[in-house]
Amino acid sequence: AKGVVAGVYDLCYLPVMGGCVYLDAKVGNDTLSEEQLDFRQKCHERGIPCHTFSLLEEFQQFIKSYQPY
Repeated sequence: AKGVVAGVYDLCYLPVMGGCVYLDAKVGNDTLSEEQLDFRQKCHERGIPCHTFSLLEEFQQFIKSYQPY
C-alpha cells in the first residue's frame, strides 16, 4: 500500500507522559519497504522508537505497556 509520505510509518503515537513512537501495521506477508527501513534507521539515530505489529492485540498490548523514558 502507498502511504501519504513514502517511508513514514502509519501512526505517530504521542503518549500523555511525553515522547513519541512511530507505529506501522503489517498484514499477512507485508514487510517494511526500503523507505520504511531508512526512516526507521533515521529515527533510531535520533532516539525515536519505531514498532511494527500485525495483530490488533499486539497494538493494544504495546500501547498499554509503552513507557517513553
